[in-house]
Amino acid sequence: MAVTIFRIAIFLVCSYLCCMLTRIAVAAKELNVSERFLRQLIADNRIPFYRFSPRTLRVDLNELRDLMRLIAEGKPSFDDEVPSDD
Repeated sequence: MAVTIFRIAIFLVCSYLCCMLTRIAVAAKELNVSERFLRQLIADNRIPFYRFSPRTLRVDLNELRDLMRLIAEGKPSFDDEVPSDD
């Protein structure tokens, strides 16, 4: 019971912070990519995700849209090395 209340509290806090948490299938459809592609990015820790239970996984659609926009503009991603000034 306490775990369920905790999950509901997390969901409400995320919703309050203007997160647009969605399932992987919905996010993939919105972004015109495959579910497999998003799941692989999650497995590689390349995109942010929220795990509410072992079987419940959500992504923030707004964060993914921003990330896709940066990739399309050719800006460096999190994994790219930034050249040093040495």
